[in-house]
Amino acid sequence: MPFEIQDFHDLVRLLEAHPEWRAELRRLVLSEELLRLPELVQQLLEAHRRAEERLDRLEATVAQLVEAQRKAEERLQRAEARLERVEKRLERVEKRLEHVEKRLERVEKRLEHVEIRLDGVEKRLEKTEDRLSKVWGGFLESRYRERAHAYFAPILSRIRVLSSEQLVQLLDEALEAGRLTEADRRDLLLADLVLQGRRAEQDMYLVAEVSGLISEDDVRRAVDRAQALARATERPVIAAVAGETLPTDVQALAAQRGVWCITDGHVLSPAP
Repeated sequence: MPFEIQDFHDLVRLLEAHPEWRAELRRLVLSEELLRLPELVQQLLEAHRRAEERLDRLEATVAQLVEAQRKAEERLQRAEARLERVEKRLERVEKRLEHVEKRLERVEKRLEHVEIRLDGVEKRLEKTEDRLSKVWGGFLESRYRERAHAYFAPILSRIRVLSSEQLVQLLDEALEAGRLTEADRRDLLLADLVLQGRRAEQDMYLVAEVSGLISEDDVRRAVDRAQALARATERPVIAAVAGETLPTDVQALAAQRGVWCITDGHVLSPAP
């Protein structure tokens, strides 16, 4: 049966009267792709909306990054400016240090000259001290020799100071008798003072070393020379040191070695 215009209008009126038939008609008339077109369009619209939201967030992030970069560049510029100022200050400090180093070099050279001059002065002073020490030692030796009866009275009685000639004769006799070696003879001739006297009703000798500042070497020489003279004379010999200054450690050594100490009239016995 052919489809007429009037029938089409009747179909339209029926579809208007029955809306539920429209979906069925569309299913029959339209293809599967066309039926899904509204859904696809809606999905595309939703995807576009999400993409725009992501784009907005991305633009905001980019804006934040741009701002952070701008701030970082500003900080970097300020840091570079400060670094330039620091470098300039360092350059000025380096220049000042160069001047200071040059001045120090000049000072060091002057100090070297001063040290050289001081070395010369010290050597001259040492020579002067040696000469003064010898002169003073000779003076003290003469004083103790001249006043031996006063200084050594607490140790010996009937004191007799042996002259150089008397000492030489005494030592030569001991050398010939074999009681003394030539080395001991030469050493005893260098003794500062040799006395003869009595102590505890016995004849004996005393050997003294005289110095301004009494030293441990003086104590040792006095002991060695007293022992050598005892072998030469076959009599007791007292070892003594005399002078102006007696350090504590030297006094202790003297007491230990049995050496008498005489300092400006004061006599110290080695006995406790």
